[in-house]
Amino acid sequence: MLRRDLGASAVTGATALTLFSAAMFASRSLSDGLLRSCPDSLFLVAAGGCMTVASAAAYFAGDPVVTAVALPVVGLCIGPVFPLALSRGTRALPGRAAHVAAHLSILGYAAHLGGPPTIGYLAELVGPPRAFPGVLCAVAVLFLLVSRGFRELGRDSPRDGHPDV
Repeated sequence: MLRRDLGASAVTGATALTLFSAAMFASRSLSDGLLRSCPDSLFLVAAGGCMTVASAAAYFAGDPVVTAVALPVVGLCIGPVFPLALSRGTRALPGRAAHVAAHLSILGYAAHLGGPPTIGYLAELVGPPRAFPGVLCAVAVLFLLVSRGFRELGRDSPRDGHPDV
């Protein structure tokens, strides 16, 4: 996309994808410590906010360098979400970890299978450079709504002596 639609070099496109994957790996690897130090809803608000800013910057700038920088930011934000969901689910349903993991995996695969056609459909409507960041913005807003739901349900719970705000 960066090369074809935004005129980036092949090196810039490959670097952006590599940095996205590395950022996701790093954030997922470090997520346990991060999630122990802040409430779930605070993390989701911060991640959703950062994803929104990065995605909006890529969307409105339409510039390959801005998009190449935004992708790793999104990777950093989204990496810990699955471990957070798994942790939250197993706390909500103690003794049913396999059930929680199966349902989260189904949702993940549904997003994996449904995401590309959705982005493709949007690309037909608004063009490829706008479709992908638009979907990222929608996911960021979803994070914010889920976080609000966590807060309203009062389900943020202390972990290892770290009370939630």
